[in-house]
Amino acid sequence: MTRDVGGVLLQPGFGPATAALQGYLTPAATDAVPDVTAQWGPAGLTGPTRTVARRLEVAVDGPPTLLWRRAAGLPVDLRATWSDERLALTACLAHDRREQLLRKLRPQRLPQQLLYLLGIYPSAWVARRRDGAALLHASAVELEGRGLLVAGPGGVGKSSLAAAALGLGGRLVSDNLVLATAQRVRGWREPVRLAGGADDPASGLTDVGGNGWHGRRDHLLAADRWVPSVRPALVLLPQLADRAAVHPEEDAGPWAERLLALGSLAGELTRWPAFTAALDSLDDRPVADPRDTLTALLSGVPLRRVDLSRTADPAALRRLVHDLVCDLPTGETAR
Repeated sequence: MTRDVGGVLLQPGFGPATAALQGYLTPAATDAVPDVTAQWGPAGLTGPTRTVARRLEVAVDGPPTLLWRRAAGLPVDLRATWSDERLALTACLAHDRREQLLRKLRPQRLPQQLLYLLGIYPSAWVARRRDGAALLHASAVELEGRGLLVAGPGGVGKSSLAAAALGLGGRLVSDNLVLATAQRVRGWREPVRLAGGADDPASGLTDVGGNGWHGRRDHLLAADRWVPSVRPALVLLPQLADRAAVHPEEDAGPWAERLLALGSLAGELTRWPAFTAALDSLDDRPVADPRDTLTALLSGVPLRRVDLSRTADPAALRRLVHDLVCDLPTGETAR
């Protein structure tokens, strides 16, 4: 039995990360005890340790614990303890002159990076160990009882298609990153990031300004427009073209590998391989191959390559999404 992603308890006192972390990640209602707890404070280890890699130490005694100095290349020291299938994190800023200067020059980047390092990556790692989940760069929406997964590289229209589905009355699972198991995709309540302002009131999105990282603007969505997870009934693979067109894909097999490869190109997942490699030192048990997980998820689900014009307006995108989804069978795909 799998559970919804979101079991992350973020303790107060995160200093520079507070603005980014507030409200972006919330424990799922079904999780009585969170899978991940994260707090801000001294990240040192007490007792004997051994160095397993540069900037990475593990405790000799007690539960599996590591100290990761400058974790994933960020100016953060991170302590992680893995016990009873739960992950406990403690983090603090690394204090050196170079990093202090970088934080002054690029103050908007660190909170967003901490959001991934202390929230999304840890919960995705636990789901990977527990359910063989694959972390994808994708959007997911529930529309009229049907699950819609939109995957592909950055800048090709994933968020625009998700916003179009919202404009038709859909509910959002995630705009940016999703965790895929063999049955469902799950996500986090991050802001929806779109180029330009909130030019489509039907979507229910509220423009709150640029975040200075993606070069797009953050849009917030009311709590009743979210759903924790969905079973995909259709997978869309957008790409930019001169004119709109839809191309059915008959064989879903190769797409498991392609979706993972596309995700590795996303800036949000740049540090994900290093994070998983470091935390895997806490648990030497084998994990499921994400390609097998995605192959099972995509089996029997129709795939469509969608050519999108850069000049397509929200109304045209809504018509496109409506035409793609309306012929699908309804079912209990969302919860």
